[in-house]
Amino acid sequence: MRFYSINELMNAAVYDSEALFFGKVCGLTVRNGRVKLKICVEIETDNVYPDYEKLARMLGIRETENEASLEELVALAKEKGLDIPYRRAKQNISLLKSFIEPSEIRLISMAKTPSGNLIAIVLGTPREARYRGRGRGSETVLDPDMIRDKLVISLEKGILGYAKEIVVGPGEPGLRCESLERQGEIKWLAFLRRLKEKGYSKLYEALTEWRDPLINRRLPLTLLGEVKSIITEHKCGDALNILEEYVEESPLAFHDVPWSSVLKIGDIILTK
Repeated sequence: MRFYSINELMNAAVYDSEALFFGKVCGLTVRNGRVKLKICVEIETDNVYPDYEKLARMLGIRETENEASLEELVALAKEKGLDIPYRRAKQNISLLKSFIEPSEIRLISMAKTPSGNLIAIVLGTPREARYRGRGRGSETVLDPDMIRDKLVISLEKGILGYAKEIVVGPGEPGLRCESLERQGEIKWLAFLRRLKEKGYSKLYEALTEWRDPLINRRLPLTLLGEVKSIITEHKCGDALNILEEYVEESPLAFHDVPWSSVLKIGDIILTK
């Protein structure tokens, strides 16, 4: 089992057991020996959201005396049969929605993408379903429009990719997922020779020290993000364009999932 620092988990998307988006990690707190992740939601301009201040006043809770989250206030108001007050955002804002404990986490998965690491957390509880007032049991209707381009996460294998199409196998249909990672190699030795010819001596030395081209004539494309970070640190913008000339891509990999393994379809697709 792997553990993650808060720096790795910051901005990780959190989904509940019903495949519904719950929020993003925005911090960590330790109180009375209990570790909790802070979960925030981004509200865009002109969207409505529960009014925290009015809710707190209705429930007789002072914000300075109680660290109740928005989720807790909404749940308490529903228990008391109160109408939830809403307000409209005049600008993009971030709200503390809730806290989650490690015991609630079913899965943490990280996948490398061309733009960096994608990390997702899946809960073992229907937190968002309860927040939205839904019951359990999301339908898993085989509808191409419902599944296309949704993130697919396996509870056993982690992030698989994005759903693209329905496929057919012996006995049942399936779901084809396109891998997040660009497949291929970087012609490392040739790229570094080109940099040397262009006079990027400091960048050449840094990259050579990072990965010796005499030992690593080619690099897996999964290291592309790290190479770009080093180039950016040395402020050699033109080298990024040169780098792309030495990238050899293979066709994207696919994962086929039997439809019988699909568990939930919501904001994402959860599979066994």
